[in-house]
Amino acid sequence: MLYSILHKIMYLTLSSPVIWAIKKLSYQSLTEFKYALINERKNENVSTNEESYESILENITTDFMTTIEMMDKNKIVEIATEILRSRRIFCIGVGSSASVVNSFNHKLNNYGLWSSDYSEIFPIRDILNVAKKEDCIVVFSLSGAEPEVVEAVTECKIKGCKIISITGLSSNPLSKISDINLMTYYSNKKRKKYDHD
Repeated sequence: MLYSILHKIMYLTLSSPVIWAIKKLSYQSLTEFKYALINERKNENVSTNEESYESILENITTDFMTTIEMMDKNKIVEIATEILRSRRIFCIGVGSSASVVNSFNHKLNNYGLWSSDYSEIFPIRDILNVAKKEDCIVVFSLSGAEPEVVEAVTECKIKGCKIISITGLSSNPLSKISDINLMTYYSNKKRKKYDHD
């Protein structure tokens, strides 16, 4: 059913009613809607068996290549320009995004930029006390929906900071409040959880 819907949408012209319908479904573009449908279809077919090394590697490669195909050169240039013109850069990421934020921050520091990384909620809340409108907030979040992060970033936006977010491909609150949003593809994996003794 999902493929038939996707097939019909792909052949429709991008008239106002189609775009209106996609936006009503909380997707920002036809591309975002298309990848969400594809991702949903993949999730329906996921096996509950443990994944092999080869299948994990294939998933990572597929996610990476799909993200590369989705990249918009103009948006990447816009992000780089905004970071370079900022007085200070606050890099935010919690949970699984923390290591990405740490690495990104380290690279910015190596370029001689004033940048700091934040991966805990309490320090993230404190950014509002020191951030100015000349500063930039870069947020990495697959879900784009961590309530405390969204709240802190919203307050920084009200203060005038530029907000750049890198999120998973979904309709999420973080992408909606960002000045620039870059979406990445991440297929949901159903993994077996183990109890800790």
